[in-house]
Amino acid sequence: DLDDVVIKEKFIIELSPDNKKCVEKFGVKKPLKEIVKYLVRDPILSTKIQKYKVEELKQGNESVRKFYQKLERLRKLSECDKEDLRKKIFCGISSRNQDEVKLWGMNLPLSELIERLETLEQLFE
Repeated sequence: DLDDVVIKEKFIIELSPDNKKCVEKFGVKKPLKEIVKYLVRDPILSTKIQKYKVEELKQGNESVRKFYQKLERLRKLSECDKEDLRKKIFCGISSRNQDEVKLWGMNLPLSELIERLETLEQLFE
């Protein structure tokens, strides 16, 4: 029975140190079924979350809006705060967009920043 506390404790004890940390972050009081699902989640998504954490994601050919939406989703999954998202966006956008953001100031509300960058994109299309 997966709801058995003893089975759950044995399962967690046998995990690798990294997986134990993940379970502690996720929540050891959650049902075992949810913990297992969390640990075996999509490896591609897991890789993207790791890249998000180390600022490796770049805008590339994506629109600013799509890039922002992807980072916002990964931010929530990685449990980082909004200020972290602002830094990730700045590091990941094109150098031309970074120059514009520097001119406008880094303290613009995120929604306004994305809108301005979208407007610029439309002008250069």
